[in-house]
Amino acid sequence: ILSGLVGSEMCIRDRSKDEDDDSDDGDITVHVTCEGDKTDDLQKSADLSSAVATGVYLARDLGNAPPNDLYPMEFARQAIEFGKEYENVEVKVINYEEAKTLGMGGLVGVGMGSYRKPCMVIMELNGDKPGPSPIIVGKGITFDTGGISLKPPASMDEMKYDMHGSATTFGVMKALAASGHKDRVVGMTCMAENMPSSNAQRPGDVITTYSGKTVEVLNTDAEGRLVLADALWYTQEQYKPEFMVNLATLTGAIVVALGNEYAGLFSNNDKLSNCLLYTSPSPRDQRGSRM
Repeated sequence: ILSGLVGSEMCIRDRSKDEDDDSDDGDITVHVTCEGDKTDDLQKSADLSSAVATGVYLARDLGNAPPNDLYPMEFARQAIEFGKEYENVEVKVINYEEAKTLGMGGLVGVGMGSYRKPCMVIMELNGDKPGPSPIIVGKGITFDTGGISLKPPASMDEMKYDMHGSATTFGVMKALAASGHKDRVVGMTCMAENMPSSNAQRPGDVITTYSGKTVEVLNTDAEGRLVLADALWYTQEQYKPEFMVNLATLTGAIVVALGNEYAGLFSNNDKLSNCLLYTSPSPRDQRGSRM
């Protein structure tokens, strides 16, 4: 069921259609025959698959959105709207000025060169549940020119995908909320646009991150580790997580190692790694490799 839902066409905004296109844009009805005592189980499976598919669609649509439409505070706006859909979801946004006040030098340094300023977006599901909980942290560079250390122009348009960590985090939170997940989960996204300008971070700058550690910036295109340094430290300090899963498009070198079919996984916990890598009984469904 899930494969069919996810494999169907995504919702692309303002998709054009020819006048002579006779395709039906209406709802698709699927009739499934099963034993009488399996009806409830089938309905639960269909509902769960539908909820997961909504999260997959959201993540894909965010990733495919043009960077002039999807920038840090627009991502925050959509997260706020998501929070309004569910009573058990709370969304908090740390804007640019608040990030400066908090001393988030990594996030501020990466995003200050763009007039579309950076922010952090925190989505909390079932926040009233006690105890440590899983936290997903996503990198969200809505467009990455490399900054002053400018990237080569070829394929730079693909740098709109540098926010897929945050897109996936948002999609997971959407899927969990839509499926009626009962436990507490937090999604943290660090959003910025890495642009060159007279106000941009320079190679040779020394910045102070949220943890108090100083960093000398030798290459402004190594921006992911800077925004994540603030996000990860803020997460462990403020939320005391059970464990953290960090999703990020950090380096193209992982594609050289694993190709386009697998994600690289780095972890200090064997149990958590196995849970992430082997969620499916079929080895063909494994989508990651531990490094």
